[in-house]
Amino acid sequence: MFLYQRIYAKLKEDILQGVYAAETFLPPENSMAEKYGVDRTTVRKAIELLIAEHMVERHVAKGTFVIYGTEQAREKEALNIDSSGEIEKKMIAFLLPKSGYQNDRITVPFYSQLFYETEKRSKHLGFTVVYSTLDETDDIMSVLGQRLENLAGIIFVSNIAEKHIDSALLLKLPVVLINGYSEKIPSITSDDFTGAYKACEHLIECGHRKIGVLNGVSQYASASSRLNGVVRCLQDHDLKLESDFLISNNGWEHEDGYEAMHTFLSGRTEFPTAFICFNDRLASGALEAVYQSGLKVPEDISMVGYDNSDICNYLYPKLSSIENHIPAIAEHAIAALYYQIASGYMSPARILIPVKYVERDSVRLLPIKKHCT
Repeated sequence: MFLYQRIYAKLKEDILQGVYAAETFLPPENSMAEKYGVDRTTVRKAIELLIAEHMVERHVAKGTFVIYGTEQAREKEALNIDSSGEIEKKMIAFLLPKSGYQNDRITVPFYSQLFYETEKRSKHLGFTVVYSTLDETDDIMSVLGQRLENLAGIIFVSNIAEKHIDSALLLKLPVVLINGYSEKIPSITSDDFTGAYKACEHLIECGHRKIGVLNGVSQYASASSRLNGVVRCLQDHDLKLESDFLISNNGWEHEDGYEAMHTFLSGRTEFPTAFICFNDRLASGALEAVYQSGLKVPEDISMVGYDNSDICNYLYPKLSSIENHIPAIAEHAIAALYYQIASGYMSPARILIPVKYVERDSVRLLPIKKHCT
């Protein structure tokens, strides 16, 4: 070890053991130089290492102040202020669209897992992830506020207004879109078309010919892709989606699924033998409405969800669903963002993450009727 490294190690040990307590000053540099038998330059290099670790800071004309363990040290660590006092851009913003009645959308299972996976991969690269919500009327600079000066990039999620993407590009920030599509920036999403196609195909293989759809918010790119997947699958099997069997919706939550299915079944004598719900929360609400109407799943109506969230294993019956591989989505999103941060270049490509059908107990096998010749 060099001399300054030895002095740094000894000073750090003394700070950790409380020899030099928080919010007190270290001895003057000339005193430490005399104590360790070195010049002041060597002592200063040791102190620079302590400053970089947010253990001390310099106070002009006063000396070196111990901040280890204080709120001030934690704030500096979060902001990644280097030894020169300059702020390194080590923060990534995770921005969600607002919901009409749910203030904290990060609690939604899909978003919470996506945030967790994104944060885990970002931390490995030395970045801190913060999240916020915004809608079309918000201004991105107002929402981010003082965080902008420490912002390395932005991850937009789902149905984000195009004006926010334009604002980020004007600010020359690296940016990625998850669970949506924009021709201006890298977009990473699950292969929703194929996922819905697979769900529909499985129902057809199980003998279902009258298949309905419980849609989410139709303006979302994911909802549009999933609906297209169902329609194409039916067409490929010489079937079609009856307009009466497409349930429109204005939300993605359990309550939305319940209300939509309850309204659909009220007073109805003819209904599909199976439904594809465009997320698992909608499916859970639809299940409740089916049972309240006096019908059963899957005996009367089979049901498939989307997202393969944990709730699928706790519903009765256990819900078949589409797995969209959230860890892989987060992995590619961070890779695309980090490439922009490191290189300064951006490729507005669209990346589709493969999906798979997860079979459980909510689909009934129907006898397939054979045509007489």
